[in-house]
Amino acid sequence: MREVVDALDSGLRERGWSVESVFVECGHPLEFEAWRSGRGSRTSLGPRVPLGMGPWNWLRRFWLLRGLVRRYRPDIVSVHFSSPHIPAWDTLALRRGNTQLVATMHGSHQAKGRVRLSTLLGVRFVDLFTAPSVGATRAFDGLGLPAERIRSVRNGTVPPPANAVTRAAGGPGRTTTVVGCVTRLVPEKHVEKLIQAMGLLNGEAVELVVVGDGPLRNALEEQATALAPGRVTFSGWQYDMDEVYDRIDILALSSLLEGLPLVVLEAAARGIPAVATDIPGTNEAVVDGVTGLLVPRNDADALAGAIRRLVRDSSLRGRLGDAARERVLRDFGQQAMVDGYDALFREALRARRSGRPKEPAPNSSGAHR
Repeated sequence: MREVVDALDSGLRERGWSVESVFVECGHPLEFEAWRSGRGSRTSLGPRVPLGMGPWNWLRRFWLLRGLVRRYRPDIVSVHFSSPHIPAWDTLALRRGNTQLVATMHGSHQAKGRVRLSTLLGVRFVDLFTAPSVGATRAFDGLGLPAERIRSVRNGTVPPPANAVTRAAGGPGRTTTVVGCVTRLVPEKHVEKLIQAMGLLNGEAVELVVVGDGPLRNALEEQATALAPGRVTFSGWQYDMDEVYDRIDILALSSLLEGLPLVVLEAAARGIPAVATDIPGTNEAVVDGVTGLLVPRNDADALAGAIRRLVRDSSLRGRLGDAARERVLRDFGQQAMVDGYDALFREALRARRSGRPKEPAPNSSGAHR
């Protein structure tokens, strides 16, 4: 999600927008600053808002977010949520005067229980809704929203220079195929299933590199030691992603839930095919048998089988990688993503200035290409 917001920040500036991009849920501040400086980002770190459902947290979040709106006095607020929760206290705080509020949900699952009740109220203060894939718009089902207020704007990526493209056939003299998993180590990413798959590949010349961090890291490291000793490396967050992608031959994701995984697009742009679970969002980024292999979710045997197939057939790996790169260049460019948000924000501005109810701009519904 950070990469998407950062790309929108720079892309919208180039189109003449005045933009202030503020992160209020960023993880550790030092880690955020390292990411920010590594990208040359103009985004900033705002007040860290508290998490949780308690009334005290609600009140603190409200006043911190309302303070940002008072400070910047925006015409449009574009807020990005990584979970299916659109909190009422957030949207009420961000909706000030005739400011237009656009909410993007980067997950594809629906909220439940108290979170859903809060979301049912929170969406009442939002003007337009977006999701990074058609599948991810399912998260808005059952919220009573008119279809014309929901858009799908695909995530996009910038391809690397041609001389930096990995062809996913292994480096000179390499005897081991490297599988890479770039993700947060949280339950919905289901990395334990990928480690189980690695345990089923003990006879293969394959190793797994896990790039990322999260609350499950210690448990996953213990699982890897037990099931695939010496064949799984945890590298934490890395900021030179070109170096990461240079090391891997196959990208693997065992997620239970995704919006539209940007790492699949980044790897594909470098000619690296994916083995991933067949879930909404991911199955828009990967065409099974054409740009990668899709397997049922929560199935370690199928995951291991798909990885084994690509480990043993480097020419298939290369063909899938070439097709993946071609498709990303054609359908998932970062400029197309910025174009989609640019059109959406201009639509919101027109509605703000006219005081009329929002109506969809021409060609603004569905996936922007």
